[in-house]
Amino acid sequence: MPRRLATPEQAPPQIALWQVDFDFTQPIATRDWHCLSQDELVHAARYRHLQDRVRYGEMRVALRHLLASRLGCAPQCVRLASNAYGKPCLATPGGPAFNQSHAGQAGLLALADGLQVGIDIESAGRVLAADELDAMAAQMLGPRERERAGRLDAEGFLQRWVGKEAALKALGLGIARHLHTLEVCPHDDGRYTVMHGRPDWPQVQAHRLETLPGYAAALAWIQP
Repeated sequence: MPRRLATPEQAPPQIALWQVDFDFTQPIATRDWHCLSQDELVHAARYRHLQDRVRYGEMRVALRHLLASRLGCAPQCVRLASNAYGKPCLATPGGPAFNQSHAGQAGLLALADGLQVGIDIESAGRVLAADELDAMAAQMLGPRERERAGRLDAEGFLQRWVGKEAALKALGLGIARHLHTLEVCPHDDGRYTVMHGRPDWPQVQAHRLETLPGYAAALAWIQP
């Protein structure tokens, strides 16, 4: 089951965070996934690799249990849906907003009452060559971001990556479509400056999360 994490002091008190640690040694057949819907079980079975099935299934189980405790119902009775861009949400109004992300050995969940939230975690994985980092930065970061950041190492790139994904997820927008529309600038104290220049979008706030060694994570939210 998920364990509660400390929320950054700068984040609104309505936000609660949890971490799910994955055990890839336990067979799928022995896992308690009874609360998952038939569609979710079918979705999990489509993953070719065991680790991907475990990540998806364990995150959905944890999400259902956390939402059920807020809604006062059984986990299998939680009705989930998605917005037009694929961001998961409750099928009926009145409950908390939520978001989730997973990478490697861990997943993160954020629940928020009365405001939209986004979260992202990424694993450093293998060591990337300089030209690979440059190519990924060109895809993920806009020209002004790359100019401000200069030549990035893997840690600097990951901090910008998770901040941007968390912010776009809080907005509930398609990530790939708006990678260069929204810009992020991380600060030494953990805060991000988030800029988008879109008068039709709300202002987003974001903060780095302390997580496992070799990972980067960020939380973003939109004040009502």
